Amino acid sequence: MSKRIDIDKMSLEVVRTLEAYQDVTIDIMTRAVKETAKETVQELNVTSPEGATGDYKKSWAYKRDRSLKGSRRFDMVVYSKKPDYRLTHLLEKGHAKVNGGRVQGKPHIAPAEKNAIARLETKIKRYIREVKEE
Repeated sequence: MSKRIDIDKMSLEVVRTLEAYQDVTIDIMTRAVKETAKETVQELNVTSPEGATGDYKKSWAYKRDRSLKGSRRFDMVVYSKKPDYRLTHLLEKGHAKVNGGRVQGKPHIAPAEKNAIARLETKIKRYIREVKEE
């Protein structure tokens, strides 16, 4: 004996289930991205060159990138605040000296970015596993 299922009811139930999963994954992504941005700022505060005043090291911050459109987008930008943002490329890549020669760069942004990508992947996988276990 087979049961008959109304196709309209089935499609509504599938849509409801997918919407619930979507809400959960958006929450997971939001949480993981915020935490990763915060940790990346902390890492840059530690690994950045100090300089004479230490202002560059303290200038790191993060914010949501409002220029990106769409309700399903959640991106954070890690950046160096004014006026120290001008130093990022020079300190990362190195630069020429006034009287000749060259100052070696001190890579600190690229390693932090690489670590952030790995941390974000790990966090997302862990948070999804936690939801599945509930």
